[in-house]
Amino acid sequence: MDEEVLKAAIQFVDELVELGVLRSIDEGLTVLTNAPLFVVGKDGQPGQWRVISDMLQGGQNDCVGQDPVFMPRIAHIVDQKYTEGYSAVVDLSKFFYNFPTHPEDRPYLGLLHPKTEELLTYYGLAMGAGNSPAIACRIGLAFVRLVKEKFGVFQGEARANCYWTGLQDNGFDPQLGYEFILTSNDGGAVHIWVWVDDFLIHGPTDKKTAQGLQFFLDTAVDSVPCLQIPEAKKRALDICDYLLQSPKHKKWSRLGLAVAVGVLESLTEATPWQLGHTHLKEFHTIVHPPGLGNGAAPYYTTTSLNLEVLDELQWWRQFLTRSEGLFVRGWEAATLVPTFGDGSETGTGGTIQLPNCDFEMWRGKWKPFIYIFPSVWKELATLKETLLRIKESPHARQVIGTTVFYFTDNSESIGLPPLALLGHAPSTN
Repeated sequence: MDEEVLKAAIQFVDELVELGVLRSIDEGLTVLTNAPLFVVGKDGQPGQWRVISDMLQGGQNDCVGQDPVFMPRIAHIVDQKYTEGYSAVVDLSKFFYNFPTHPEDRPYLGLLHPKTEELLTYYGLAMGAGNSPAIACRIGLAFVRLVKEKFGVFQGEARANCYWTGLQDNGFDPQLGYEFILTSNDGGAVHIWVWVDDFLIHGPTDKKTAQGLQFFLDTAVDSVPCLQIPEAKKRALDICDYLLQSPKHKKWSRLGLAVAVGVLESLTEATPWQLGHTHLKEFHTIVHPPGLGNGAAPYYTTTSLNLEVLDELQWWRQFLTRSEGLFVRGWEAATLVPTFGDGSETGTGGTIQLPNCDFEMWRGKWKPFIYIFPSVWKELATLKETLLRIKESPHARQVIGTTVFYFTDNSESIGLPPLALLGHAPSTN
């Protein structure tokens, strides 16, 4: 490490020691393995460093369960911001360290102090352990839901810009439930205490100045009423305008048209009922018409746009100039990444195997509108469709009185009534 990086590492480790996250191991125990530190710069924050314990190289991650990570969604942040005004963001970064490590694991979670070379161990979640984000995010989101349910201050809709300068720092009363201790306007640190169901969060936090444009997990959220058009939408609209305004008999490279139709195709999930794909069929046909063969050769020929393609482009232009569609989380995003879409998905389906029968597969399609409550409604709809198909099967009587096993990757648990009850109670139909 150079001097600047070493200074950042020392400062980070000293802070964790002060918080009680890193400590000397309990008497009678010995640190058996440690993880080397490595330092990386924070994107968009010059001079800021992220210090991580390399538990991949240290070998600890080989013994860690790879739990799924529950990341925040756009709605968890956007709905809480004051619209048409300015919001401040409080970063509860120290929340990560509220979760204690298991005493039996601590001999293997060692860390060498970069200055004193004292061998310490993690008593809180280690930044760099394979399942630390999964634990912090999953329990953290549950904690946020509890806070919003229990305290009125976190409920409702923000109606005004407020800046509290309460300077009470004389302790915390668990009976009060929560207390915000904010500094004055000098921009110093914010201290937050929150107590919910025997769980306490406290720690100095980073506060960003109140403004209309805030960044959260590298995502810009703008609450000021100004025009913010997604880049993908602007590119698609530019393509439509360029093609529609060009001479009708102009010859176009099929390679260039393939790029154009690909950009529009990438936005079909944003169109109602995914109709955008239907309005690209003729475009796809002229890009690669039947009979031209496979490979790259067809893309090095030229063609003109017929009336059907121009009609499709007009449909796309009208859609892109209207305000249908919402900002939704990217399907494959590992973090908070907004994309342009209407929130709908392609459909549902399942595989059924009745006793002594072959596998059967079925497919369905979601309705074109979305719901504000969790995705468990889709799981219940899929379950309902599965049960209906079992009921309609000629082998359905073989299932009466048996246990149905329903396998799903949804994190919500769903209780199933015995099939013998279906049809007798109105509430189960």
